[in-house]
Amino acid sequence: MKTILHIMFFVAASAVLYGGPATTGMTFLKLGVGARSVAMGEAAAASAMDGTATYYNPAALSFVDRTDFTVMHKSWITDVSTEYVGAAVHGETVALGFSFNTTSVNNIEVRTQPGDPEGTFNAHDLAITGSASMKAADALSIGISAKFLYEKIYVDEASGYAFDIGSVYRVSPALALGLSLSNLGSVNQMNNDPIELPALIRAGVSYNGALTEHFTYTVNGDVVKPFTASTAHIHMGGELSFDDTFALRAGYQTGYEAKVLSGGLGVAYGMMRVDYAFVPFQSGLGTAHIFSLSFRI
Repeated sequence: MKTILHIMFFVAASAVLYGGPATTGMTFLKLGVGARSVAMGEAAAASAMDGTATYYNPAALSFVDRTDFTVMHKSWITDVSTEYVGAAVHGETVALGFSFNTTSVNNIEVRTQPGDPEGTFNAHDLAITGSASMKAADALSIGISAKFLYEKIYVDEASGYAFDIGSVYRVSPALALGLSLSNLGSVNQMNNDPIELPALIRAGVSYNGALTEHFTYTVNGDVVKPFTASTAHIHMGGELSFDDTFALRAGYQTGYEAKVLSGGLGVAYGMMRVDYAFVPFQSGLGTAHIFSLSFRI
């Protein structure tokens, strides 16, 4: 019964995100973080220069001009919720990052036969990440992340480790290129079922420009290729900002069974920024809502 519950939980999440049955475990590692990046289609390989860099590309830490703290809450489908806390610590030689990423589903009913539930249980996933980045040249950075991973479903547990590596190249102040490999590692078996991590490669570009004295824009594009998939996904997003205070965002993704579009907005005041994103799912699965709060000091 526990194995069936395990499969049902992660197949549901993977089918929505990757357009087919789950072939990996630790599925929560596929869920994007940060309301700004999610609103822009999770196209952030070259632009995650804030507290979400430990998730998208650790090399982006070297281009964080001030220390950034980001907290996020995501209300996802089927009562799945994600909490994320990330920090990007500015450094002249070495920049550091840290994040705490947990996804959970509470009060899942236990049923082994028709009738009333026999009880409830919770499912929890956790990733604790430490990252470091340094500049190999004025315009080129390299970074690495190490993750501790933990998963518990009912009474079954699994734990392991993973690594991310990445690079960012600033072609100009307006143009950046990013490349990262994520979730390379190993996790022990859960209830004798092997777990394969959702390893992927992400390559992206980000361009910033000015429309007028008050309006600026950002355009991002990523190609995301899971190791276990035969095709790649295209992630695209844009942001229109007024005086670096108010921002409107939209995103588009290809190759997913139940998600295509995303959107959101942001408001910045002083050292604080509040962001919101939404992702409408197809097939009657509802809408995900993401809220982030960032402090830059």
